[in-house]
Amino acid sequence: VKHEFNKKWQLSHTQQYRLFDNVSKLNKLVSDIGCSYKINKQFKLAGGFRYLYDRKKDYTFTHDLRVNFDLLYEIKLSSKLDLEYRVRFQNSYTDLFTRFDQHREKANIRNRIKLSYQTNENHTFYFSSELFRQYVAYRKPYFNDLRLCLGDQMNLKKGKFDFSFCVEHQLNDEHPLNFFFLRLGYTFNLKLDSDV
Repeated sequence: VKHEFNKKWQLSHTQQYRLFDNVSKLNKLVSDIGCSYKINKQFKLAGGFRYLYDRKKDYTFTHDLRVNFDLLYEIKLSSKLDLEYRVRFQNSYTDLFTRFDQHREKANIRNRIKLSYQTNENHTFYFSSELFRQYVAYRKPYFNDLRLCLGDQMNLKKGKFDFSFCVEHQLNDEHPLNFFFLRLGYTFNLKLDSDV
């Protein structure tokens, strides 16, 4: 859900349910709160706070937090074609509700390039490529993930429906994981009564 205070400031909330094992088990519950500021037609600043109820490899759940800061640059290549670059710094804290010495902290810098093509008023097809660089204690920074997504954003009467197919490949790992997933999202357009 997004709310625009004016042409420059926007507040958003996203709720995600991530499933695995053929959509039979809960993997994560994700709550995101974000704020963005539009500097001009091409540049935007954003920040966010994420809470995760996260299932680990041993099937136990942890309470994790993440903070991120973004800089976005967007340029119109033509009337229907847009190119967007986003750099994101994020810091993650695993299982904050345990004792302090058990916390695990890691940071990532994520570089994403996204190409969008608007076929008509209802459909925008896009392709994105994102490279992750991880920073953890006692190890040199390294590229750890590459994510590729192909999707379609559809404008509907009451909001936007976003569908994409993604693949994520682990880098710099002896036994890299290739992870395929579908992403479905819906953004509601709520018109508030100005008299209230």
